[in-house]
Amino acid sequence: MDISKEEARDSLDQIHAMAIRTRQTIAAGYDSALLIMWGFIWIAAFIGTHYFGVWAGYIWMVLAGIGCAVTLVVCWYQFRTGKPIKIAAAEKVGWRIFWFWSLLFVYIFVWLAILRPYRAIELNAFICTAIIVCICCNRALV
Repeated sequence: MDISKEEARDSLDQIHAMAIRTRQTIAAGYDSALLIMWGFIWIAAFIGTHYFGVWAGYIWMVLAGIGCAVTLVVCWYQFRTGKPIKIAAAEKVGWRIFWFWSLLFVYIFVWLAILRPYRAIELNAFICTAIIVCICCNRALV
């Protein structure tokens, strides 16, 4: 069976594309649990803010602190046990995202300390607005 150079190149390109999609699928498996956890933390924080508005700042600080601690532990564990696939570009982007979110939390905590919103709805509006703006900026960076 004779295969032309173009057919061989096309087959290799398809194999390469499948390998890239496989790596992305495996890498996505690590993030999903953390994203679900953060979703539950946000739901709990918004519900807590709605029903216990006086304690809204403390609710957000405690839940965000717990989320950050769990995220760091999970990431440390994944780093120590080794990922099945290490991609230099993905690691660089991962660190960029880590520093982005870390600085975002510091930024939000500093502004909350300065602004000291009186009502829970002001706190929720500030947090949502700050994160939405920062996510849009982050998409431009990545």
